[in-house]
Amino acid sequence: MPSRHPACSAKHSCHIGQVTNGDLADALPRIAEVFSSQGWRTETTDEGIRSRAGDGAPERSAGYSFTASVDMATHTFTTEVTSPCVRASATVDSLFG
Repeated sequence: MPSRHPACSAKHSCHIGQVTNGDLADALPRIAEVFSSQGWRTETTDEGIRSRAGDGAPERSAGYSFTASVDMATHTFTTEVTSPCVRASATVDSLFG
């Protein structure tokens, strides 16, 4: 049976360019509203917003976090999702132990 090691995480980034300033201005408040309504703890930072799955979030969201930012000068919307993972390894007596 595999043994468990400390938790790890994976980050996934996305950049969307050529977004109109009107859409960029509306993006962060809308995202914050949606995440908050789903039980996530959301805060506004100098860079944008940061959300973490809170106690009221669906169980499948546990350990996830999300950031979003906008750059009005370059018309860019950027997000990053951090998801949990668990590394597993073979038992110590294996060939690869």
